[in-house]
Amino acid sequence: YQLFKDTLLYTISKIIPGLTGLISVVLFFRLIGAEEYGKYSIIFSFTNLIAAFSFGWLNQSILRYRSTYSSSVKILSPISLGFILGTILVIIFVIITSTFGFPAIFSNKHIIFLALSIGMFNIIKSIFQSEERPNKVILITSYQSILMIICSIIILKLYDNSAESLILGISFGYLLPILPYSKLFSINIITKENIKKINPFFNYGLPLSLWLGISLSLNLLDRFFIEYYYGSSLMGSYAGFSEFVIRIFSIFIFPITLAVHPILMNNWNKNKNINEFFIKLFKASIFQIIICLVMLGLLFIFKNDFFYLIQIMIPEVDISMKKIMIPVFIGGFLWQLALIIHKPLEIEERTLIMVFCIIFSLVTNLIGNIFFLPKFGVSATAYTMIFSASIYILLSILFSNSFRNFLRR
Repeated sequence: YQLFKDTLLYTISKIIPGLTGLISVVLFFRLIGAEEYGKYSIIFSFTNLIAAFSFGWLNQSILRYRSTYSSSVKILSPISLGFILGTILVIIFVIITSTFGFPAIFSNKHIIFLALSIGMFNIIKSIFQSEERPNKVILITSYQSILMIICSIIILKLYDNSAESLILGISFGYLLPILPYSKLFSINIITKENIKKINPFFNYGLPLSLWLGISLSLNLLDRFFIEYYYGSSLMGSYAGFSEFVIRIFSIFIFPITLAVHPILMNNWNKNKNINEFFIKLFKASIFQIIICLVMLGLLFIFKNDFFYLIQIMIPEVDISMKKIMIPVFIGGFLWQLALIIHKPLEIEERTLIMVFCIIFSLVTNLIGNIFFLPKFGVSATAYTMIFSASIYILLSILFSNSFRNFLRR
């Protein structure tokens, strides 16, 4: 009942962001064109990757350990210290990448601003999610999605219709909704006690930051290789089309992942009941699979109509995107399912194994894009997404001790 109730609330929280996300893809694509949208997509993926490396460890640790603290006040000081560490990491990453001339077309200060905005937003969202307060998540995600469009349009009109202006508008869209919660970050935070508290966060979460960074690099690599072999215009079409299709998951499937994570972690922290843990995990997985099968059936039946609708909204989208609609949908779903399937590795705190598994997915991505993309076109990238997700799911099951023990019963 709790899973269903929280999923329903998180679904509500994703309706406005999901719809505005779909609108933003169409709107931004029309405003700046396929080529500039492609540039924006690469830079946004790159910045998201930096934010994941820098703050992902903190977000995951909040979700994992929040219920071990008696009150939210006690966890705020180590969170604030974690934010300072994350900010330092962002700056270091940008300096390192800029020495290699990437990204050559963008200002470093814009990338840092966006990374910090994303980082702060996700920290606040993780706090509310860990406390099982979906109503707060609904509030800030709805504001973020609406402000993202408003701020972007204002800046595009004030400056120029470029990818860099769009990045600046997106940054304000992330930052403005969380300003009322800035008081959650303490001032007196660099103390011996807080450093002691942050150690388990960092030890547990660092491999997860690597995991998040590598998983996000898969999207970045897809766009990089398509642009390398076929140019910015086709890459922009792929980016816009795939984001349009995958954003549908944010409305119908991702809420299950958001709801089940704190339920599983908080329940495990309290009673360590492995049977109850797996029953809830399997229920959430089956719930996702049923929704996916229904949506996939509708997509098969109305495939031509759906693509025609996309062409009306995004006239510049390349016709070759039609043949990858189904594989992009399946690949996106499998990665959503993977976020639940690897939960046993998280409770076992074997996060290095998760990194090991995602590295295999990364190798699959590289092989698919380097060897098959030039020969088979963007279809190779779409099917590579399916194979990389399938490999990750399989390895997550094989390397989980609790998963194997439960299946033997």
